[in-house]
Order: sequence, then C-alpha cells, then structure tokens
Amino acid sequence: MGRIKWDAKLDDMIVALSGGAVGAMGVMQQILCRADGPGVLFALDHYCIYDSDIWILYKYVCGCSIPDMCDAVHALHASSRTKDMIADIRAGRGAAPGAAVPERTAGPGLQAGETRIRVPTRKGDF
Repeated sequence: MGRIKWDAKLDDMIVALSGGAVGAMGVMQQILCRADGPGVLFALDHYCIYDSDIWILYKYVCGCSIPDMCDAVHALHASSRTKDMIADIRAGRGAAPGAAVPERTAGPGLQAGETRIRVPTRKGDF
C-alpha cells in the first residue's frame, strides 16, 4: 500500500511522499503547478519513489527539469523495464538528453546490460 490515500489533500500528499526531505517537497510543489501534477504524485507513490529518491530523480536523472521528470514518471507506466528504471533512479544514474525511450546501453559509468533511463525532451519523442 502506498503512502497517500485517494482522498488526501495536496499538502498531505507532499508530506507523505517527501518523508520530510525539503528538496523533495520543493520538487513536488513545482510538479503540482502542472495540469498532470497530482497524477505524477500518485505515480511516484505507486512505484514507491519516496524521500530523497524524488530529489535524485529530479536533480541527477532529469537534470533539474520538472517537465523531464514528469515525462520520466509517465514513461514508467509505458515501460516494460520499470524495475530497472527505478533501480537507476535509486542509483542516481543520469539521463542522456534527447533519447526517446528507456533502453539497455553500455558506456561510461554503466556495466554491460545495465539500463539507463532516457528522458524524452519533447512530446513527439514517444
């Protein structure tokens, strides 16, 4: 079961997901300024991305970009590699700008067969 309930107020959602991590709270406040913001927060809860993992996703994986972060969270729903992508978030592996979909890669900082989350940079990339 996730940390937030369907009838939770937005501020309660932020506190529940952030676990008191100030950086995560700020990121979620920015997410809620978007039309899809509550859905993104429910997706973070669904995939158990909490506390400092939210900040890691925002800063290190998505390059401090709220649109890229929201696209990455939406990509979790569409991916058959969701577990690998969440492991990347927790490991702090970054994204290559302009890549269309999550895919397996080898390269600097990755072992053969590891997955790097690749965040779309524009809506047409899906």
